[in-house]
Amino acid sequence: MQNKVPLPTDNIYKFFALFGLILLIFSLGATTYITKEANVQLIDIAIQLDNANSNNLSDETKNITKGYRDVIVSDREGFKGLLIGLALFGTILGLFGFYKWIGKIQPQQDELIALQLKKEGHEVIEYAKKDELLELQIEKEKLEIELLKKKQ
Repeated sequence: MQNKVPLPTDNIYKFFALFGLILLIFSLGATTYITKEANVQLIDIAIQLDNANSNNLSDETKNITKGYRDVIVSDREGFKGLLIGLALFGTILGLFGFYKWIGKIQPQQDELIALQLKKEGHEVIEYAKKDELLELQIEKEKLEIELLKKKQ
C-alpha cells in the first residue's frame, strides 16, 4: 500500500510539531464527542427518572438510575481531564517543535539552498567559460589547418 501523505522524517522537530498538532486536534474532537454522548445518556436517564417518579417505581430502581447517572458524569469528567492533559501535551510539543523547526533548522536549510544555488551558478559560468575556450581552440585549429593548406 502506497503512503499518500509523506511523513516528515527529515528532522525530529518537524515531526514534533506535526504530531503535537495532531494530538491537539484529536483531543479537541474526542472531548466534543465524549461530552455529546454523555449528555445524550444523561438526558435518557433524566427521562427514566421522570418516568420512575410518575410511575411510582421503587426507590431501589431510582437509586440504581441515579448511580448510573453519577457514573456517567464521573466518567465524562475523567475523560475530559485526560483529554485536556493530552491537548496541553500536544500544544506544548507542537509549539516546541515549530519553534525549533522554524528558528533553528529552517534558516540552516534556507542558507544551504542559497549556497547550492550560488555554487550551481558558478558551475554554469565555469562551464560556459570552458565551452568558450573550447570553441576558441577549435577555431585556432581550423585556422592552423587553413594556413597549412595555403603553404602547400
